[in-house]
Amino acid sequence: MSSLRVLLYSQDKIRFTRTLTLLAILFSIKVKAGALVTSDGCGHTKGCFQNPMDCDSSANTCDVLITWARNGNATSFGIMGQVQGQQDYMAIGFSHDKHMGDDDVWACLRLADGSITLDHSNNVDHSNMQLESTIGTGNFESTAIDGTIQCTFSRLNKMQGYESTFFDLAAKEYFLLLARGQRSNSAPKLSIHDKLPIVSHDPINFADISSSHGSSKTSAAYKAHGILMLIGWIGCASVAIVLARYFKRMWPTKSIFGLQIWFTFHRGLMVANVCCFSVSFVVIFASVSGWVPYNTTNDVIFVHAIIGCVIVALGMLNPIMAFFRPKLNSKDRFVFNWSHWAIGTSSHLLAVVNVFLGMDTLSMPSYSLWIFAVWLLLHFAFQIFMEVLNCVYVKSDAYMSYRLYSLLKSYVNLQDDTGTERGGSCAMQPVQQEKLEPVSESAGTQRPSPGDDTNGDDEFDGITPRQPMAQVRFYALCSYIIITVGILVYLIIEVILK
Repeated sequence: MSSLRVLLYSQDKIRFTRTLTLLAILFSIKVKAGALVTSDGCGHTKGCFQNPMDCDSSANTCDVLITWARNGNATSFGIMGQVQGQQDYMAIGFSHDKHMGDDDVWACLRLADGSITLDHSNNVDHSNMQLESTIGTGNFESTAIDGTIQCTFSRLNKMQGYESTFFDLAAKEYFLLLARGQRSNSAPKLSIHDKLPIVSHDPINFADISSSHGSSKTSAAYKAHGILMLIGWIGCASVAIVLARYFKRMWPTKSIFGLQIWFTFHRGLMVANVCCFSVSFVVIFASVSGWVPYNTTNDVIFVHAIIGCVIVALGMLNPIMAFFRPKLNSKDRFVFNWSHWAIGTSSHLLAVVNVFLGMDTLSMPSYSLWIFAVWLLLHFAFQIFMEVLNCVYVKSDAYMSYRLYSLLKSYVNLQDDTGTERGGSCAMQPVQQEKLEPVSESAGTQRPSPGDDTNGDDEFDGITPRQPMAQVRFYALCSYIIITVGILVYLIIEVILK
């Protein structure tokens, strides 16, 4: 009986020991996974690239953390990056400059089954070319924890015969590029990154124990693209649209080159807009070496590119339609008026949406998005205000139509058959207004179709009555232009400094 108790005791002890061993193993794995890449010892025992600068991995304040330490003829690297949504990789690139192209890229890539592998590729121009193997590497470990992808690996400093794809870290300093994004749908490789890469401010010597940092670097082509689109659609097109819609009878007795003032400025601003978005489209198309590759409809860059192509197509179509528009008295004129209004309004609304997407792509400060949103609200508020004025003073429009009719009738009645004025006087004699048939109120209150020229846009005749509340309208227009220009200048400065 006693021997049976001893046996049971021994078995229980073995089970207890195995349980403790298993817990110790699990605990050690958890600790190892959580501490795979840390900021401990940065600048003292290892080199680090931290974003934000001086972030602390233990406090989970690091968006990106890259570590390195030289070990003989090899360098050990650690990669850690916060990922969101469908992002599947965190990549670093050794670059000769601050721009994508001719770069040696290494990435922690999460596969479809959730495992993480080491990916080696090269950037050729603006395309990423995956290499067949990760030759020259070892000691790879990885984990995904607390919304991050982490991996560590050792890499030889150089490999004979592979200098073009396997950069020599012992002989040269390199800028560090950091990017993240989704895995390709067609193969386990990198797809286009979600936002602009983070770039080190200075080239890094990976033999040194140092701390480095950087920021998202916007190329000159991206800046030119954004600035030209802002000037064209937010500056020129916005003002041109409100001039055509609400100020056709603002300056009835003045003209520029024989054309009404509103039409002269409307046409000039829209021509400037066409020039801006055409040049901007060519610049970005050449910068990315063609079309943005399809990844997913959630890809902001891809959606931005598709909407941009639609905007350019509509923006080019409208001036072509305007060039071939029917005459003002043509029975088909209303077709042009409605089409011109619909295409112009649609392209402008899409442009505003694309500006928001472009600002997100450039990772502009959140307050700049709010400032642009404020302008958008003011833009709609201004148009609502002008519509209210039109509705409130619609009877005044009918009254002015009556006065214009009376004036013309008086002038005709004061002329004889030979064209001389009655009574031989140079002064125009008044007529009995009660004998005249005034224009009906319904005729005076008819609203023209969108884009209708009211008095014609091809030639100025100087007889269109002035709009009611002209002074209020003028001050409202000046305020709108000043606010638009001010916010436009601010956004341009933000893009330049990005």
